Amino acid sequence: MSSQAIDDQLWIAARQCMFPPSSFAAGPAEVSACVSLAGTARGSAVLDLACGPGRHTLPLARAGYQVVGVDYSAAYLDELGRRLDDEAKGRGRPFDVDLVHCDMREFSRPRSFDLALSLYHSLGYFRDDADNQRVVAVLHDSLRPGGAVVVQLVAKESLRKGFRPHISVDLDDGTQLIQQRAPSEDWSWMDVRWTFVREGSERSFDLSHRIYSAQELREHLCAAGFDGVALHGGFDGRAYDRAATTLVAVARRSA
Repeated sequence: MSSQAIDDQLWIAARQCMFPPSSFAAGPAEVSACVSLAGTARGSAVLDLACGPGRHTLPLARAGYQVVGVDYSAAYLDELGRRLDDEAKGRGRPFDVDLVHCDMREFSRPRSFDLALSLYHSLGYFRDDADNQRVVAVLHDSLRPGGAVVVQLVAKESLRKGFRPHISVDLDDGTQLIQQRAPSEDWSWMDVRWTFVREGSERSFDLSHRIYSAQELREHLCAAGFDGVALHGGFDGRAYDRAATTLVAVARRSA
Protein backbone atom coordinates (compact mmCIF):
# COMPACT_ATOMS: atom_id res chain seq x y z
CA MET A 1 0.00 0.00 0.00
CA SER A 2 1.34 3.47 -0.86
CA SER A 3 2.33 5.93 1.85
CA GLN A 4 -0.40 8.24 0.51
CA ALA A 5 -3.05 5.56 1.07
CA ILE A 6 -1.75 4.90 4.58
CA ASP A 7 -1.77 8.62 5.37
CA ASP A 8 -5.34 8.98 4.12
CA GLN A 9 -6.41 6.04 6.31
CA LEU A 10 -4.92 7.90 9.27
CA TRP A 11 -6.60 11.21 8.51
CA ILE A 12 -9.95 9.56 7.80
CA ALA A 13 -9.76 7.64 11.09
CA ALA A 14 -8.73 10.79 12.98
CA ARG A 15 -11.23 13.10 11.31
CA GLN A 16 -13.88 13.05 14.03
CA CYS A 17 -11.58 13.63 16.99
CA MET A 18 -9.27 16.12 15.28
CA PHE A 19 -11.99 18.26 13.71
CA PRO A 20 -15.22 18.04 15.70
CA PRO A 21 -18.01 20.58 15.01
CA SER A 22 -16.64 22.77 17.81
CA SER A 23 -13.36 23.21 15.89
CA PHE A 24 -15.26 24.49 12.85
CA ALA A 25 -17.29 26.78 15.11
CA ALA A 26 -14.03 28.27 16.45
CA GLY A 27 -12.59 28.76 12.96
CA PRO A 28 -14.07 32.19 12.13
CA ALA A 29 -12.83 33.77 15.38
CA GLU A 30 -9.37 32.26 14.91
CA VAL A 31 -9.22 33.58 11.34
CA SER A 32 -10.31 37.03 12.48
CA ALA A 33 -7.61 37.00 15.15
CA CYS A 34 -4.92 35.86 12.70
CA VAL A 35 -5.62 38.59 10.16
CA SER A 36 -5.74 41.14 12.98
CA LEU A 37 -2.41 40.01 14.47
CA ALA A 38 -0.83 40.06 11.00
CA GLY A 39 -2.47 43.30 9.89
CA THR A 40 -3.73 41.66 6.69
CA ALA A 41 -6.22 43.63 4.59
CA ARG A 42 -9.52 42.07 3.54
CA GLY A 43 -9.36 40.60 0.05
CA SER A 44 -5.66 39.72 0.33
CA ALA A 45 -4.15 36.45 -0.87
CA VAL A 46 -3.82 33.86 1.92
CA LEU A 47 -2.01 30.52 2.02
CA ASP A 48 -3.53 27.93 4.38
CA LEU A 49 -0.74 25.35 4.58
CA ALA A 50 -1.96 21.96 5.86
CA CYS A 51 -5.54 23.19 5.57
CA GLY A 52 -7.19 19.88 6.46
CA PRO A 53 -10.97 19.84 5.90
CA GLY A 54 -10.98 23.64 5.87
CA ARG A 55 -12.00 24.98 9.23
CA HIS A 56 -9.90 28.10 8.46
CA THR A 57 -10.09 28.00 4.65
CA LEU A 58 -13.88 28.25 4.72
CA PRO A 59 -14.16 31.38 6.92
CA LEU A 60 -11.34 33.02 4.96
CA ALA A 61 -13.24 32.41 1.73
CA ARG A 62 -16.51 33.64 3.21
CA ALA A 63 -14.76 36.84 4.33
CA GLY A 64 -13.62 37.56 0.76
CA TYR A 65 -9.97 36.50 0.88
CA GLN A 66 -8.24 34.82 -2.06
CA VAL A 67 -7.29 31.48 -0.53
CA VAL A 68 -5.01 28.62 -1.51
CA GLY A 69 -5.48 25.56 0.69
CA VAL A 70 -2.71 22.94 0.62
CA ASP A 71 -2.94 19.48 2.16
CA TYR A 72 -1.50 15.98 1.73
CA SER A 73 -4.83 14.28 2.49
CA ALA A 74 -6.95 13.77 -0.61
CA ALA A 75 -9.89 12.85 1.65
CA TYR A 76 -9.76 16.18 3.48
CA LEU A 77 -9.46 18.16 0.25
CA ASP A 78 -12.40 16.27 -1.23
CA GLU A 79 -14.50 17.12 1.84
CA LEU A 80 -13.45 20.77 1.68
CA GLY A 81 -14.19 20.93 -2.05
CA ARG A 82 -17.71 19.61 -1.45
CA ARG A 83 -18.30 22.16 1.30
CA LEU A 84 -17.14 24.98 -0.96
CA ASP A 85 -19.30 23.79 -3.85
CA ASP A 86 -22.40 23.48 -1.66
CA GLU A 87 -21.95 26.96 -0.21
CA ALA A 88 -21.18 28.45 -3.63
CA LYS A 89 -24.47 27.12 -4.98
CA GLY A 90 -26.33 28.74 -2.11
CA ARG A 91 -24.65 32.13 -2.61
CA GLY A 92 -24.89 31.99 -6.41
CA ARG A 93 -21.20 32.48 -7.18
CA PRO A 94 -17.97 30.55 -6.53
CA PHE A 95 -15.42 31.32 -3.88
CA ASP A 96 -11.91 32.46 -4.81
CA VAL A 97 -10.28 29.27 -3.49
CA ASP A 98 -7.68 26.98 -5.02
CA LEU A 99 -7.12 23.57 -3.40
CA VAL A 100 -3.71 21.95 -3.92
CA HIS A 101 -2.95 18.31 -3.14
CA CYS A 102 0.74 18.04 -2.33
CA ASP A 103 3.40 17.55 0.32
CA MET A 104 3.77 20.86 2.12
CA ARG A 105 7.55 20.64 1.73
CA GLU A 106 7.11 20.76 -2.05
CA PHE A 107 4.57 23.56 -2.42
CA SER A 108 5.98 26.44 -4.46
CA ARG A 109 4.33 29.73 -5.40
CA PRO A 110 7.00 32.31 -4.62
CA ARG A 111 5.94 35.80 -3.51
CA SER A 112 2.25 35.07 -4.07
CA PHE A 113 0.63 35.69 -0.66
CA ASP A 114 0.10 38.44 1.88
CA LEU A 115 -0.56 36.02 4.72
CA ALA A 116 0.46 32.41 5.37
CA LEU A 117 -1.06 30.22 8.07
CA SER A 118 0.36 27.12 9.77
CA LEU A 119 -2.13 26.29 12.50
CA TYR A 120 -3.09 23.42 14.80
CA HIS A 121 0.48 22.16 15.25
CA SER A 122 0.97 21.50 11.52
CA LEU A 123 4.69 22.21 11.82
CA GLY A 124 7.19 19.57 12.98
CA TYR A 125 5.93 16.25 11.61
CA PHE A 126 9.24 15.21 10.04
CA ARG A 127 11.99 13.36 11.91
CA ASP A 128 14.68 15.08 9.84
CA ASP A 129 14.68 18.65 11.12
CA ALA A 130 15.89 19.82 7.71
CA ASP A 131 12.43 18.86 6.41
CA ASN A 132 10.73 20.89 9.12
CA GLN A 133 12.94 23.85 8.25
CA ARG A 134 11.98 23.34 4.61
CA VAL A 135 8.33 23.84 5.58
CA VAL A 136 9.26 27.11 7.29
CA ALA A 137 11.14 28.11 4.12
CA VAL A 138 8.03 27.38 2.05
CA LEU A 139 6.02 29.69 4.29
CA HIS A 140 8.64 32.44 3.93
CA ASP A 141 9.18 32.08 0.20
CA SER A 142 5.43 32.03 -0.49
CA LEU A 143 5.00 35.51 0.97
CA ARG A 144 5.33 38.84 -0.77
CA PRO A 145 7.66 41.37 0.89
CA GLY A 146 5.82 42.72 3.91
CA GLY A 147 3.64 39.62 4.15
CA ALA A 148 3.23 37.80 7.46
CA VAL A 149 3.02 34.25 8.72
CA VAL A 150 1.03 33.04 11.73
CA VAL A 151 2.18 29.75 13.28
CA GLN A 152 0.24 28.11 16.12
CA LEU A 153 1.35 25.05 18.07
CA VAL A 154 1.69 23.59 21.55
CA ALA A 155 5.20 24.43 22.70
CA LYS A 156 7.58 22.54 24.95
CA GLU A 157 7.03 24.88 27.90
CA SER A 158 3.29 24.21 28.16
CA LEU A 159 3.35 20.59 26.96
CA ARG A 160 5.49 19.52 29.91
CA LYS A 161 2.97 20.88 32.43
CA GLY A 162 0.60 18.13 33.52
CA PHE A 163 1.91 15.80 30.82
CA ARG A 164 -0.05 12.57 30.43
CA PRO A 165 1.64 9.69 28.56
CA HIS A 166 -1.60 7.75 28.10
CA ILE A 167 -4.99 9.20 27.10
CA SER A 168 -8.16 7.28 26.28
CA VAL A 169 -11.16 8.95 24.60
CA ASP A 170 -14.55 7.50 23.66
CA LEU A 171 -15.68 8.95 20.32
CA ASP A 172 -19.30 9.58 19.35
CA ASP A 173 -19.43 6.64 16.94
CA GLY A 174 -18.46 4.13 19.63
CA THR A 175 -14.76 4.05 18.76
CA GLN A 176 -12.22 4.17 21.57
CA LEU A 177 -9.15 6.28 20.81
CA ILE A 178 -6.03 5.40 22.82
CA GLN A 179 -3.19 7.91 22.62
CA GLN A 180 0.27 6.85 23.79
CA ARG A 181 2.94 9.56 24.02
CA ALA A 182 6.61 9.36 24.96
CA PRO A 183 8.91 12.42 24.86
CA SER A 184 12.60 12.11 24.10
CA GLU A 185 14.98 12.78 26.99
CA ASP A 186 15.53 16.38 25.92
CA TRP A 187 11.87 16.90 24.95
CA SER A 188 12.78 17.73 21.36
CA TRP A 189 10.65 14.90 19.91
CA MET A 190 7.39 13.22 20.93
CA ASP A 191 6.70 9.63 19.87
CA VAL A 192 2.95 9.42 19.47
CA ARG A 193 0.79 6.43 18.58
CA TRP A 194 -2.96 6.64 18.12
CA THR A 195 -4.91 3.37 18.28
CA PHE A 196 -8.55 3.23 17.23
CA VAL A 197 -10.50 0.33 18.76
CA ARG A 198 -13.97 -0.53 17.46
CA GLU A 199 -15.96 -3.75 17.60
CA GLY A 200 -12.90 -5.85 18.42
CA SER A 201 -10.65 -4.46 15.67
CA GLU A 202 -7.70 -2.12 16.11
CA ARG A 203 -5.89 0.31 13.81
CA SER A 204 -2.75 2.11 14.96
CA PHE A 205 -1.04 5.14 13.41
CA ASP A 206 2.13 7.12 14.08
CA LEU A 207 1.60 10.84 14.78
CA SER A 208 5.05 11.56 16.20
CA HIS A 209 6.29 15.13 15.90
CA ARG A 210 8.97 17.67 16.74
CA ILE A 211 8.48 19.68 19.93
CA TYR A 212 9.48 23.35 19.74
CA SER A 213 10.22 25.70 22.59
CA ALA A 214 9.25 29.31 21.98
CA GLN A 215 12.90 30.21 21.45
CA GLU A 216 13.46 27.31 19.03
CA LEU A 217 10.47 28.32 16.95
CA ARG A 218 11.76 31.89 16.86
CA GLU A 219 15.16 30.62 15.70
CA HIS A 220 13.61 28.49 12.94
CA LEU A 221 11.60 31.46 11.67
CA CYS A 222 14.62 33.78 11.74
CA ALA A 223 16.79 31.16 9.99
CA ALA A 224 14.30 31.13 7.12
CA GLY A 225 14.59 34.91 6.74
CA PHE A 226 11.66 36.20 8.79
CA ASP A 227 12.02 39.42 10.77
CA GLY A 228 10.38 40.75 13.90
CA VAL A 229 9.05 37.51 15.37
CA ALA A 230 6.36 38.20 17.99
CA LEU A 231 5.34 35.41 20.36
CA HIS A 232 1.86 35.28 21.91
CA GLY A 233 0.09 32.96 24.33
CA GLY A 234 -3.11 32.86 22.30
CA PHE A 235 -4.90 34.16 19.22
CA ASP A 236 -6.01 37.14 21.28
CA GLY A 237 -2.42 38.41 21.43
CA ARG A 238 -1.91 37.81 25.15
CA ALA A 239 1.65 37.46 26.46
CA TYR A 240 3.42 34.13 26.08
CA ASP A 241 4.15 33.29 29.70
CA ARG A 242 4.02 30.37 32.13
CA ALA A 243 0.23 30.35 32.03
CA ALA A 244 0.08 29.94 28.24
CA THR A 245 -1.37 26.71 26.84
CA THR A 246 -0.59 27.48 23.20
CA LEU A 247 2.04 29.40 21.27
CA VAL A 248 1.13 31.77 18.43
CA ALA A 249 4.05 33.26 16.52
CA VAL A 250 3.70 36.12 14.04
CA ALA A 251 6.63 36.95 11.77
CA ARG A 252 7.10 39.08 8.67
CA ARG A 253 9.02 38.80 5.42
CA SER A 254 11.01 41.97 4.85
CA ALA A 255 12.36 41.32 1.34
